[in-house]
Amino acid sequence: YVMCDTYRLLEPHLPADLRERVLQAAHRAALFLARTDEAGVLANHHAMAVLPLVEAHALLGDPKLETAFKQKLDIFFHYCRDEGWCLEYDGADPGYLSATISFIAKTRRHYEDERFLPHLRKWVEFSSYFVYPNGHYGGTMGSRQTLHFYPHGYELLAGEIPLAAAVADRMLRGLRDGALVPPEIQGERYFVYRIPEFLLAYLDYGPRPENLPALPYEREPFQTFFPQARILVRRSETSYTLVNAAKGGVFKHFPLPEGRLKVNNCGLLGRLENGVIFTSQWIDESHEVQHGENEITIAGRCHKIPAKVFTPWKFILFRLAVLLLGWHEKTAYHLKGGIRNLLMLGNRPLPVRFKRFIRWKEDGLEILTRIWLEGSVRVADM
Repeated sequence: YVMCDTYRLLEPHLPADLRERVLQAAHRAALFLARTDEAGVLANHHAMAVLPLVEAHALLGDPKLETAFKQKLDIFFHYCRDEGWCLEYDGADPGYLSATISFIAKTRRHYEDERFLPHLRKWVEFSSYFVYPNGHYGGTMGSRQTLHFYPHGYELLAGEIPLAAAVADRMLRGLRDGALVPPEIQGERYFVYRIPEFLLAYLDYGPRPENLPALPYEREPFQTFFPQARILVRRSETSYTLVNAAKGGVFKHFPLPEGRLKVNNCGLLGRLENGVIFTSQWIDESHEVQHGENEITIAGRCHKIPAKVFTPWKFILFRLAVLLLGWHEKTAYHLKGGIRNLLMLGNRPLPVRFKRFIRWKEDGLEILTRIWLEGSVRVADM
């Protein structure tokens, strides 16, 4: 999509032979993207695939690309939830939701779908709960723990969705204060689209309404529970607190009005006598969650943290497998999916149970976490 956008900007200044090379390269890339799929449920990747196909179709007019991006749009919306978030592996992730908002908002410049604006409104609303009083965003509340924020989509939507303008303004101040992740500290593979993301946000920055809507942490006291995401957000007279029950009750707590992060608790981390590392911070649909006006309770099992340590010989065998099998597209997807399932996904419950009680009181929070063992397992340290 960056190549297509750049071509539009520079077309009058490009030699004819270079114009032809760019169009051919874009066409080949788009056709490759059209026939491939993502190994795993990463909604932002599907949104990211739709955008360049729409851009390439607008530039090239190939009907195959139109068919492809419409099919990919249907796949993408399959991963979207009514609460205002899209599936990233096994849950909601605010950082990647901001990426999805950015890609779909860009897509609207070339193609409009009746599903776009209603979903964008919901996504902006959901993401706004993860704009924190200290200027940070996302993090451990998400399924992928991402801290990054993609601003361009919010700037494109600022005129239609006032809350998008409010989010963009607060995140701009967060960027100024060093609370966000800038491209300069990210891996080099992000260079191609993270730097343009900020440049495009600058170019599409527009005037703001005088009275922007309040962000959730600025509103009157409320308590909201998202049953699909299993995330509770509470704004009291004196604090702003978020709890991800799907992840075993990880939570953030911000006293107000100062807004500093006082507690950032990511649950239990321990080691059994046999060396297995376990945690309560694992998304598991079987967690039992109950919530009332002033409390939430999460009960479930701790999970084994998968760990694979390469010896030199294992590393050589792994690299050989990648070299021998990775060139074949379908085999590479199966290999990638297997590695992802081995290291990141799947449930590995252990006979270590926990129950976490979080209660709001006038003078703050009360947290009680009970842990008990089943069978003969023994804990070496916590």
